[in-house]
Amino acid sequence: MSNARFSIIPGWVVADRRLKGRDLQVLCVLGQHTNRKHGWCRRSQVKMAAEMGCARSTVQASLDRLVKIGAVERREVVSDSGRDSAHWYRVIYDRVTPEEAFREWDRDDELTDEELGADVLEDDSDTPADQPAPPAGISAPPAGPESAPPAGPGSAPINDSSLTPPAERTERGRGRDDGESDDPTKFAKRVKALELGTANNPWPGAIASSTAWALLQFEKLTPEERRLAEERRDSYLAECKAQKVKPVALGVYLRDKKFLDVSPLAAKAQVASAKIPVAPFGPVWAGMRALALLDGPEAVDVPLDVRDRARQMFEALRRSSEARALAYLQGKGIELGADGGLIFPNDFDQAEFRRRVCESGYPRANALHLQAKDRERGVAEARFGALVELCEPVPVGSALFEQWREHHEEAGWPFVPDPGSMPVVYFPRGGPEGLHDFEMAARAALRQERSDDHAA
Repeated sequence: MSNARFSIIPGWVVADRRLKGRDLQVLCVLGQHTNRKHGWCRRSQVKMAAEMGCARSTVQASLDRLVKIGAVERREVVSDSGRDSAHWYRVIYDRVTPEEAFREWDRDDELTDEELGADVLEDDSDTPADQPAPPAGISAPPAGPESAPPAGPGSAPINDSSLTPPAERTERGRGRDDGESDDPTKFAKRVKALELGTANNPWPGAIASSTAWALLQFEKLTPEERRLAEERRDSYLAECKAQKVKPVALGVYLRDKKFLDVSPLAAKAQVASAKIPVAPFGPVWAGMRALALLDGPEAVDVPLDVRDRARQMFEALRRSSEARALAYLQGKGIELGADGGLIFPNDFDQAEFRRRVCESGYPRANALHLQAKDRERGVAEARFGALVELCEPVPVGSALFEQWREHHEEAGWPFVPDPGSMPVVYFPRGGPEGLHDFEMAARAALRQERSDDHAA
Protein backbone atom coordinates (compact mmCIF):
# COMPACT_ATOMS: atom_id res chain seq x y z
CA MET A 1 0.00 0.00 0.00
CA SER A 2 1.22 3.49 -0.78
CA ASN A 3 2.45 5.68 2.05
CA ALA A 4 1.18 8.81 0.30
CA ARG A 5 -0.75 11.05 2.63
CA PHE A 6 -2.99 12.66 0.02
CA SER A 7 -4.22 12.17 -3.54
CA ILE A 8 -4.56 14.93 -6.13
CA ILE A 9 -7.32 14.57 -8.73
CA PRO A 10 -8.95 17.00 -11.21
CA GLY A 11 -11.45 19.26 -9.47
CA TRP A 12 -13.97 19.09 -12.34
CA VAL A 13 -14.47 15.34 -11.98
CA VAL A 14 -15.79 15.55 -8.42
CA ALA A 15 -19.21 16.78 -9.56
CA ASP A 16 -19.33 14.90 -12.88
CA ARG A 17 -22.69 13.13 -13.04
CA ARG A 18 -21.29 10.38 -15.24
CA LEU A 19 -19.42 8.92 -12.26
CA LYS A 20 -20.91 5.83 -10.69
CA GLY A 21 -20.26 3.62 -7.68
CA ARG A 22 -16.57 3.51 -6.78
CA ASP A 23 -15.30 5.69 -9.65
CA LEU A 24 -14.15 8.57 -7.45
CA GLN A 25 -12.50 6.17 -5.00
CA VAL A 26 -10.62 4.43 -7.83
CA LEU A 27 -9.47 7.82 -9.12
CA CYS A 28 -8.19 8.70 -5.66
CA VAL A 29 -6.34 5.38 -5.39
CA LEU A 30 -4.59 6.11 -8.69
CA GLY A 31 -3.65 9.55 -7.42
CA GLN A 32 -2.38 8.02 -4.18
CA HIS A 33 -0.02 5.69 -6.05
CA THR A 34 1.08 8.19 -8.70
CA ASN A 35 4.85 8.44 -9.08
CA ARG A 36 6.00 11.87 -7.94
CA LYS A 37 8.67 12.05 -10.65
CA HIS A 38 6.78 11.29 -13.86
CA GLY A 39 3.09 11.52 -12.91
CA TRP A 40 2.09 7.95 -13.87
CA CYS A 41 1.43 4.87 -11.77
CA ARG A 42 1.60 1.19 -12.63
CA ARG A 43 -0.95 -0.58 -10.51
CA SER A 44 -2.58 -4.00 -10.54
CA GLN A 45 -6.36 -3.99 -10.56
CA VAL A 46 -6.24 -6.88 -8.09
CA LYS A 47 -4.14 -4.83 -5.69
CA MET A 48 -6.45 -1.85 -6.08
CA ALA A 49 -9.47 -4.04 -5.39
CA ALA A 50 -7.80 -5.41 -2.26
CA GLU A 51 -7.14 -1.88 -0.99
CA MET A 52 -10.75 -0.85 -1.59
CA GLY A 53 -12.32 -4.08 -0.35
CA CYS A 54 -14.27 -4.75 -3.55
CA ALA A 55 -14.23 -7.05 -6.57
CA ARG A 56 -11.61 -6.64 -9.28
CA SER A 57 -14.42 -6.37 -11.83
CA THR A 58 -15.69 -3.30 -9.96
CA VAL A 59 -12.29 -1.62 -10.30
CA GLN A 60 -12.11 -2.55 -13.99
CA ALA A 61 -15.55 -1.08 -14.72
CA SER A 62 -14.63 2.16 -12.94
CA LEU A 63 -11.35 2.45 -14.84
CA ASP A 64 -13.15 1.94 -18.15
CA ARG A 65 -15.58 4.70 -17.23
CA LEU A 66 -12.84 7.09 -16.06
CA VAL A 67 -10.94 6.56 -19.32
CA LYS A 68 -14.11 7.19 -21.32
CA ILE A 69 -14.94 10.50 -19.65
CA GLY A 70 -11.36 11.76 -19.95
CA ALA A 71 -10.25 11.62 -16.32
CA VAL A 72 -7.66 8.84 -16.75
CA GLU A 73 -5.30 7.73 -19.48
CA ARG A 74 -4.40 4.04 -19.63
CA ARG A 75 -1.49 2.27 -21.31
CA GLU A 76 -1.93 -1.49 -21.43
CA VAL A 77 1.09 -3.71 -20.75
CA VAL A 78 1.52 -7.31 -21.95
CA SER A 79 4.21 -9.47 -20.36
CA ASP A 80 6.77 -11.52 -22.30
CA SER A 81 4.65 -14.62 -21.72
CA GLY A 82 1.72 -13.00 -23.49
CA ARG A 83 -0.30 -12.47 -20.35
CA ASP A 84 -1.74 -9.11 -19.37
CA SER A 85 0.23 -7.39 -16.69
CA ALA A 86 -0.31 -4.38 -14.46
CA HIS A 87 -1.05 -1.37 -16.65
CA TRP A 88 0.17 2.21 -16.55
CA TYR A 89 -2.39 4.86 -15.51
CA ARG A 90 -2.27 8.63 -15.44
CA VAL A 91 -4.75 11.06 -13.94
CA ILE A 92 -5.06 13.38 -16.92
CA TYR A 93 -3.81 16.93 -16.93
CA ASP A 94 -1.97 17.84 -20.12
CA ARG A 95 1.30 15.97 -20.55
CA VAL A 96 2.05 13.73 -23.56
CA THR A 97 4.49 10.99 -22.62
CA PRO A 98 7.13 9.74 -25.11
CA GLU A 99 7.32 5.99 -25.76
CA GLU A 100 10.81 5.54 -24.36
CA ALA A 101 9.77 6.98 -21.01
CA PHE A 102 7.71 3.92 -20.20
CA ARG A 103 10.67 1.62 -20.73
CA GLU A 104 12.77 3.70 -18.37
CA TRP A 105 10.01 3.80 -15.76
CA ASP A 106 9.62 0.02 -15.99
CA ARG A 107 13.23 -0.30 -14.88
CA ASP A 108 12.84 2.25 -12.09
CA ASP A 109 9.35 1.36 -10.92
CA GLU A 110 9.07 0.18 -7.34
CA LEU A 111 6.38 -2.48 -7.96
CA THR A 112 7.33 -6.07 -7.12
CA ASP A 113 7.22 -8.91 -9.66
CA GLU A 114 4.15 -10.23 -7.89
CA GLU A 115 2.34 -6.91 -8.35
CA LEU A 116 3.37 -6.69 -11.99
CA GLY A 117 2.11 -10.19 -12.77
CA ALA A 118 -1.19 -10.26 -10.88
CA ASP A 119 -3.56 -8.11 -12.86
CA VAL A 120 -6.73 -8.38 -14.93
CA LEU A 121 -6.70 -12.14 -15.58
CA GLU A 122 -9.71 -12.97 -13.44
CA ASP A 123 -13.32 -13.18 -14.57
CA ASP A 124 -15.99 -10.69 -13.40
CA SER A 125 -16.76 -12.56 -10.18
CA ASP A 126 -15.71 -11.44 -6.70
CA THR A 127 -12.29 -13.06 -6.94
CA PRO A 128 -10.12 -12.68 -3.82
CA ALA A 129 -7.16 -10.43 -4.40
CA ASP A 130 -4.64 -13.10 -3.34
CA GLN A 131 -5.97 -15.87 -5.63
CA PRO A 132 -3.41 -17.07 -8.21
CA ALA A 133 -3.81 -15.68 -11.72
CA PRO A 134 -5.60 -17.86 -14.32
CA PRO A 135 -3.69 -19.26 -17.31
CA ALA A 136 -2.33 -16.98 -19.97
CA GLY A 137 -4.32 -16.09 -23.04
CA ILE A 138 -7.16 -14.18 -21.43
CA SER A 139 -6.70 -10.56 -22.37
CA ALA A 140 -8.04 -7.52 -20.60
CA PRO A 141 -11.00 -5.68 -22.18
CA PRO A 142 -9.95 -2.88 -24.56
CA ALA A 143 -9.54 0.58 -23.14
CA GLY A 144 -10.88 2.28 -26.26
CA PRO A 145 -9.57 3.32 -29.68
CA GLU A 146 -7.90 6.48 -28.53
CA SER A 147 -6.44 8.23 -25.50
CA ALA A 148 -8.68 10.42 -23.44
CA PRO A 149 -8.34 14.21 -23.92
CA PRO A 150 -6.70 16.39 -21.29
CA ALA A 151 -8.96 17.50 -18.48
CA GLY A 152 -7.60 21.03 -18.36
CA PRO A 153 -4.52 23.21 -18.50
CA GLY A 154 -1.59 22.96 -16.19
CA SER A 155 0.64 20.10 -15.14
CA ALA A 156 -0.53 17.68 -12.51
CA PRO A 157 0.94 18.22 -9.05
CA ILE A 158 2.00 14.84 -7.70
CA ASN A 159 1.71 13.82 -4.09
CA ASP A 160 4.53 12.41 -2.08
CA SER A 161 3.50 13.19 1.48
CA SER A 162 0.67 12.09 3.63
CA LEU A 163 -2.08 13.29 5.86
CA THR A 164 -3.61 10.12 7.20
CA PRO A 165 -1.86 7.37 9.19
CA PRO A 166 -2.72 3.76 8.20
CA ALA A 167 -4.82 3.22 11.33
CA GLU A 168 -7.02 6.20 10.50
CA ARG A 169 -7.35 5.06 6.89
CA THR A 170 -8.64 1.70 8.14
CA GLU A 171 -11.19 3.45 10.35
CA ARG A 172 -12.26 5.66 7.46
CA GLY A 173 -12.65 2.58 5.27
CA ARG A 174 -15.05 1.05 7.76
CA GLY A 175 -17.06 4.27 7.82
CA ARG A 176 -17.48 4.20 4.06
CA ASP A 177 -19.23 0.83 4.12
CA ASP A 178 -21.98 1.68 6.56
CA GLY A 179 -24.72 1.99 3.95
CA GLU A 180 -26.26 4.38 1.48
CA SER A 181 -27.02 6.92 4.20
CA ASP A 182 -23.26 7.71 4.27
CA ASP A 183 -22.36 7.03 0.65
CA PRO A 184 -18.78 8.28 0.00
CA THR A 185 -19.70 9.11 -3.60
CA LYS A 186 -21.92 11.86 -2.21
CA PHE A 187 -19.32 13.37 0.15
CA ALA A 188 -18.28 16.03 -2.37
CA LYS A 189 -21.89 17.11 -2.79
CA ARG A 190 -22.38 17.27 0.97
CA VAL A 191 -19.24 19.38 1.47
CA LYS A 192 -20.37 21.71 -1.31
CA ALA A 193 -23.71 22.05 0.49
CA LEU A 194 -21.81 22.99 3.65
CA GLU A 195 -20.02 25.71 1.66
CA LEU A 196 -23.10 27.12 -0.04
CA GLY A 197 -25.60 26.81 2.81
CA THR A 198 -29.22 27.88 2.35
CA ALA A 199 -31.16 31.11 2.29
CA ASN A 200 -28.14 33.22 1.27
CA ASN A 201 -26.01 31.89 4.11
CA PRO A 202 -22.75 30.68 2.47
CA TRP A 203 -19.75 29.77 4.58
CA PRO A 204 -17.64 32.93 5.02
CA GLY A 205 -14.45 32.80 2.96
CA ALA A 206 -15.38 29.51 1.25
CA ILE A 207 -14.65 30.93 -2.20
CA ALA A 208 -10.99 31.45 -1.25
CA SER A 209 -10.43 28.21 0.67
CA SER A 210 -9.67 24.67 -0.49
CA THR A 211 -12.73 22.51 -1.09
CA ALA A 212 -10.51 19.46 -1.63
CA TRP A 213 -8.92 19.87 1.79
CA ALA A 214 -12.34 20.35 3.42
CA LEU A 215 -13.51 17.18 1.67
CA LEU A 216 -10.53 15.29 3.09
CA GLN A 217 -11.41 16.43 6.61
CA PHE A 218 -15.04 15.44 6.05
CA GLU A 219 -13.99 11.92 5.00
CA LYS A 220 -12.03 11.49 8.24
CA LEU A 221 -15.14 12.00 10.37
CA THR A 222 -17.35 9.17 11.53
CA PRO A 223 -20.88 8.99 10.07
CA GLU A 224 -22.33 10.49 13.25
CA GLU A 225 -19.79 13.32 13.25
CA ARG A 226 -20.62 14.11 9.62
CA ARG A 227 -24.29 14.31 10.52
CA LEU A 228 -23.57 16.65 13.43
CA ALA A 229 -21.29 18.82 11.29
CA GLU A 230 -24.11 19.32 8.79
CA GLU A 231 -26.86 19.69 11.39
CA ARG A 232 -24.98 22.28 13.45
CA ARG A 233 -23.49 24.27 10.57
CA ASP A 234 -25.90 27.20 10.77
CA SER A 235 -25.86 27.14 14.58
CA TYR A 236 -22.06 27.48 14.59
CA LEU A 237 -22.19 30.43 12.20
CA ALA A 238 -25.00 32.02 14.23
CA GLU A 239 -23.02 31.69 17.48
CA CYS A 240 -19.94 33.21 15.83
CA LYS A 241 -22.06 36.14 14.68
CA ALA A 242 -23.60 36.56 18.12
CA GLN A 243 -20.17 36.55 19.77
CA LYS A 244 -18.73 38.82 17.05
CA VAL A 245 -15.93 36.41 16.16
CA LYS A 246 -14.82 35.31 12.71
CA PRO A 247 -15.74 31.72 11.82
CA VAL A 248 -12.83 29.41 11.04
CA ALA A 249 -12.44 28.01 7.53
CA LEU A 250 -14.77 25.12 6.69
CA GLY A 251 -11.89 22.63 6.62
CA VAL A 252 -10.77 23.74 10.08
CA TYR A 253 -14.38 23.51 11.32
CA LEU A 254 -14.37 19.87 10.23
CA ARG A 255 -10.80 19.03 11.27
CA ASP A 256 -11.13 20.53 14.77
CA LYS A 257 -14.74 19.31 15.13
CA LYS A 258 -15.96 22.77 16.03
CA PHE A 259 -19.52 21.53 15.66
CA LEU A 260 -19.08 19.69 18.97
CA ASP A 261 -18.68 23.06 20.70
CA VAL A 262 -22.16 24.14 19.60
CA SER A 263 -24.88 23.77 22.22
CA PRO A 264 -27.21 20.91 21.17
CA LEU A 265 -30.24 22.92 22.28
CA ALA A 266 -29.11 25.89 20.22
CA ALA A 267 -28.51 23.58 17.25
CA LYS A 268 -32.03 22.14 17.52
CA ALA A 269 -33.55 25.58 17.79
CA GLN A 270 -31.57 26.75 14.76
CA VAL A 271 -32.70 23.77 12.68
CA ALA A 272 -36.32 24.24 13.73
CA SER A 273 -36.30 27.92 12.72
CA ALA A 274 -34.26 27.53 9.52
CA LYS A 275 -35.93 28.18 6.21
CA ILE A 276 -35.16 27.04 2.68
CA PRO A 277 -36.23 28.59 -0.64
CA VAL A 278 -38.98 26.89 -2.63
CA ALA A 279 -38.55 27.46 -6.36
CA PRO A 280 -41.64 27.15 -8.60
CA PHE A 281 -41.82 23.75 -10.32
CA GLY A 282 -38.69 22.64 -8.40
CA PRO A 283 -38.16 19.51 -6.28
CA VAL A 284 -39.25 20.94 -2.90
CA TRP A 285 -42.26 22.60 -4.53
CA ALA A 286 -43.17 19.31 -6.23
CA GLY A 287 -42.77 17.27 -3.05
CA MET A 288 -44.88 19.63 -0.95
CA ARG A 289 -47.51 19.74 -3.69
CA ALA A 290 -47.66 15.94 -3.98
CA LEU A 291 -48.07 15.53 -0.21
CA ALA A 292 -50.88 18.12 -0.20
CA LEU A 293 -52.71 16.15 -2.90
CA LEU A 294 -52.10 12.80 -1.19
CA ASP A 295 -53.60 14.19 2.03
CA GLY A 296 -56.94 14.26 0.21
CA PRO A 297 -59.43 17.08 -0.38
CA GLU A 298 -60.95 19.30 2.25
CA ALA A 299 -64.74 19.58 2.51
CA VAL A 300 -66.31 21.78 -0.16
CA ASP A 301 -69.77 23.26 -0.34
CA VAL A 302 -71.80 22.24 -3.38
CA PRO A 303 -75.21 23.93 -3.74
CA LEU A 304 -78.20 21.63 -4.18
CA ASP A 305 -79.49 23.59 -7.18
CA VAL A 306 -76.46 23.21 -9.45
CA ARG A 307 -78.71 22.63 -12.48
CA ASP A 308 -80.72 25.78 -11.81
CA ARG A 309 -77.49 27.74 -11.45
CA ALA A 310 -76.28 26.36 -14.79
CA ARG A 311 -79.52 27.49 -16.44
CA GLN A 312 -79.18 30.97 -14.93
CA MET A 313 -75.56 31.27 -16.09
CA PHE A 314 -76.51 30.14 -19.62
CA GLU A 315 -79.31 32.74 -19.87
CA ALA A 316 -77.05 35.49 -18.55
CA LEU A 317 -74.33 34.69 -21.09
CA ARG A 318 -76.86 34.33 -23.89
CA ARG A 319 -78.06 37.91 -23.39
CA SER A 320 -74.60 39.22 -24.23
CA SER A 321 -73.20 36.54 -26.58
CA GLU A 322 -74.82 33.46 -28.07
CA ALA A 323 -71.39 32.00 -28.85
CA ARG A 324 -70.19 32.36 -25.25
CA ALA A 325 -73.37 30.81 -23.94
CA LEU A 326 -73.02 27.78 -26.22
CA ALA A 327 -69.33 27.43 -25.31
CA TYR A 328 -70.35 27.40 -21.63
CA LEU A 329 -72.77 24.54 -22.27
CA GLN A 330 -70.16 22.60 -24.20
CA GLY A 331 -67.68 22.94 -21.35
CA LYS A 332 -70.26 21.54 -18.94
CA GLY A 333 -71.28 18.71 -21.25
CA ILE A 334 -74.82 20.14 -21.50
CA GLU A 335 -76.80 20.01 -24.75
CA LEU A 336 -79.34 22.53 -26.00
CA GLY A 337 -82.65 20.87 -26.83
CA ALA A 338 -84.83 21.63 -29.85
CA ASP A 339 -87.31 23.40 -27.59
CA GLY A 340 -84.57 25.58 -26.10
CA GLY A 341 -84.36 23.57 -22.89
CA LEU A 342 -81.12 22.22 -21.46
CA ILE A 343 -80.35 18.50 -21.53
CA PHE A 344 -78.01 17.57 -18.67
CA PRO A 345 -75.80 14.45 -18.69
CA ASN A 346 -76.75 11.78 -16.16
CA ASP A 347 -73.60 12.34 -14.07
CA PHE A 348 -73.82 16.15 -14.14
CA ASP A 349 -74.22 16.53 -10.37
CA GLN A 350 -71.29 14.18 -9.65
CA ALA A 351 -69.12 15.90 -12.28
CA GLU A 352 -69.91 19.31 -10.81
CA PHE A 353 -68.94 18.04 -7.37
CA ARG A 354 -65.63 16.72 -8.69
CA ARG A 355 -64.96 20.03 -10.44
CA ARG A 356 -65.54 22.03 -7.28
CA VAL A 357 -63.33 19.66 -5.28
CA CYS A 358 -60.56 20.02 -7.85
CA GLU A 359 -60.85 23.83 -7.83
CA SER A 360 -61.15 24.49 -4.10
CA GLY A 361 -60.61 21.21 -2.21
CA TYR A 362 -56.82 21.40 -2.21
CA PRO A 363 -55.96 24.87 -0.86
CA ARG A 364 -52.29 24.06 -0.07
CA ALA A 365 -51.68 22.71 -3.56
CA ASN A 366 -53.52 25.64 -5.13
CA ALA A 367 -51.39 28.08 -3.11
CA LEU A 368 -48.29 26.45 -4.61
CA HIS A 369 -49.91 26.69 -8.05
CA LEU A 370 -50.51 30.42 -7.57
CA GLN A 371 -46.90 30.87 -6.50
CA ALA A 372 -45.78 29.05 -9.67
CA LYS A 373 -48.08 31.10 -11.93
CA ASP A 374 -46.56 34.30 -10.54
CA ARG A 375 -43.05 32.80 -10.75
CA GLU A 376 -42.43 33.69 -7.12
CA ARG A 377 -40.09 31.85 -4.79
CA GLY A 378 -41.59 30.70 -1.53
CA VAL A 379 -40.00 29.50 1.70
CA ALA A 380 -40.46 26.37 3.79
CA GLU A 381 -39.06 24.81 6.94
CA ALA A 382 -35.61 23.35 6.44
CA ARG A 383 -36.92 19.83 7.09
CA PHE A 384 -38.68 19.92 3.71
CA GLY A 385 -35.23 19.81 2.11
CA ALA A 386 -35.51 16.03 2.49
CA LEU A 387 -37.95 16.09 -0.45
CA VAL A 388 -35.22 17.10 -2.92
CA GLU A 389 -33.85 13.57 -3.29
CA LEU A 390 -37.37 12.13 -3.65
CA CYS A 391 -38.34 14.11 -6.76
CA GLU A 392 -37.07 14.08 -10.34
CA PRO A 393 -37.24 16.47 -13.32
CA VAL A 394 -39.76 15.51 -16.01
CA PRO A 395 -39.44 17.14 -19.46
CA VAL A 396 -42.52 19.15 -20.36
CA GLY A 397 -44.56 17.34 -23.03
CA SER A 398 -42.77 14.02 -22.55
CA ALA A 399 -44.60 10.70 -22.24
CA LEU A 400 -44.04 10.73 -18.47
CA PHE A 401 -45.39 14.29 -18.24
CA GLU A 402 -48.58 13.16 -20.00
CA GLN A 403 -48.83 10.14 -17.69
CA TRP A 404 -48.83 12.53 -14.77
CA ARG A 405 -51.56 14.61 -16.43
CA GLU A 406 -53.73 11.51 -16.92
CA HIS A 407 -53.18 10.41 -13.33
CA HIS A 408 -54.30 13.82 -12.05
CA GLU A 409 -57.46 13.64 -14.14
CA GLU A 410 -58.28 10.16 -12.86
CA ALA A 411 -57.62 11.17 -9.24
CA GLY A 412 -59.57 14.43 -9.53
CA TRP A 413 -56.47 16.49 -8.70
CA PRO A 414 -55.64 19.91 -10.13
CA PHE A 415 -52.74 19.62 -12.57
CA VAL A 416 -49.66 21.84 -12.51
CA PRO A 417 -50.13 25.31 -14.02
CA ASP A 418 -48.68 26.19 -17.42
CA PRO A 419 -44.87 26.00 -17.04
CA GLY A 420 -44.35 28.42 -19.93
CA SER A 421 -40.80 28.16 -21.32
CA MET A 422 -39.53 25.95 -18.50
CA PRO A 423 -38.08 22.74 -19.98
CA VAL A 424 -38.82 20.53 -16.97
CA VAL A 425 -41.24 20.27 -14.06
CA TYR A 426 -40.42 18.18 -10.99
CA PHE A 427 -42.63 15.29 -9.87
CA PRO A 428 -42.11 12.45 -7.34
CA ARG A 429 -39.59 9.88 -8.55
CA GLY A 430 -40.82 6.79 -10.33
CA GLY A 431 -43.87 8.26 -12.05
CA PRO A 432 -47.43 7.76 -10.82
CA GLU A 433 -46.63 4.12 -9.96
CA GLY A 434 -44.01 5.31 -7.48
CA LEU A 435 -46.34 7.58 -5.48
CA HIS A 436 -46.76 5.08 -2.65
CA ASP A 437 -42.99 4.72 -2.18
CA PHE A 438 -42.61 8.50 -2.37
CA GLU A 439 -45.27 9.06 0.27
CA MET A 440 -43.78 6.51 2.66
CA ALA A 441 -40.27 7.93 2.30
CA ALA A 442 -41.39 11.57 2.50
CA ARG A 443 -43.60 11.15 5.54
CA ALA A 444 -40.94 9.08 7.30
CA ALA A 445 -38.31 11.77 6.70
CA LEU A 446 -40.56 14.62 7.80
CA ARG A 447 -41.83 12.77 10.85
CA GLN A 448 -38.24 12.05 11.91
CA GLU A 449 -37.35 15.71 11.68
CA ARG A 450 -40.42 16.73 13.66
CA SER A 451 -39.74 14.15 16.39
CA ASP A 452 -36.17 15.40 16.67
CA ASP A 453 -37.41 18.97 17.01
CA HIS A 454 -39.96 18.07 19.66
CA ALA A 455 -37.37 16.06 21.55
CA ALA A 456 -35.34 19.21 21.98
